[in-house]
Amino acid sequence: MSFCTTIAEKSDWQEKYQAFLSRWARVTNTTGRHSPSGRLETVVLTATFLPGKTPFVAIGDTTERKWQYFCALLCWLRDPRVGAVVFCENTATTCDFSRFSDIASREGKRLEILSFDGNTESARLGKGFGEGCILEHVMQQSSVLSEGSTFYKCTGRVYVKNFPAVSASLEHRSEGFFPLDMRHSIANKSLGRLTVRNAWRRLRERSRMAAEYSRKAGARIWSPRLVRGCDTRFFKCGTDFFREHLLDQYRLVDDHMGFYLEHAYYYRLRNQTRFVSETAPAFVGKSGTGGGDLHHAFPESIVAEARAFL
Repeated sequence: MSFCTTIAEKSDWQEKYQAFLSRWARVTNTTGRHSPSGRLETVVLTATFLPGKTPFVAIGDTTERKWQYFCALLCWLRDPRVGAVVFCENTATTCDFSRFSDIASREGKRLEILSFDGNTESARLGKGFGEGCILEHVMQQSSVLSEGSTFYKCTGRVYVKNFPAVSASLEHRSEGFFPLDMRHSIANKSLGRLTVRNAWRRLRERSRMAAEYSRKAGARIWSPRLVRGCDTRFFKCGTDFFREHLLDQYRLVDDHMGFYLEHAYYYRLRNQTRFVSETAPAFVGKSGTGGGDLHHAFPESIVAEARAFL
């Protein structure tokens, strides 16, 4: 065998291998799984159309809440880095999603709609408890998540404007959680308009309450100062990791006691290297607690389109 023949055979093998990689990339980009670069992500959106008497909810009108959910859903379905969207609503409210399914088809994405009656305890324990119930239901019922290894979770009325940049920065991580300073949130949720001195006094009170609550619940939470939390509005997580570490954490939540889902997640994750400081998410939408705009408002074109779907 001549040297030239060996080179030719090697070149032929390389061409076949490159062709195989190209075919594999097309397949994995279609499903949003295991693509080494430019992968399409799965996004889970949590929703509550009828919050009822859930505490610390600024926007209770069903129509208003629906169009905000619709705004976010439209944005996610048109995001170039998204391959599949799972939308789960926990008050079993009837809603026609056929036009969203049509948009998903045109965009080449999968849209899975889940609905169940799982908000009965939220009035007593808070919206974080209800959110945990939604994620538990998604993990049990979603066919999309059963086929994937990772997902992004986002509060259903919110879109992340810089999601392509965020997902690119977390591409080589299976989990990505963002730390959250809870002092401002606690003061807003529980205390209303109080002076800084009174807010810190109440914060210390709630720290002792949460310590007692966690002791009774059997939770291993050390030094629950409550000033640190995990941003549960948006994070990336592996499905297996979520089932093992976070699936049941919502059962510790009691908003009236000042122990929120952000605390429950943080104290489960605090000793693990899952918190990130990469590109921070730029939120579009309104705060579920305060009702005001987050970092950005939805564009008028999206707002008009969403209202036409009501």
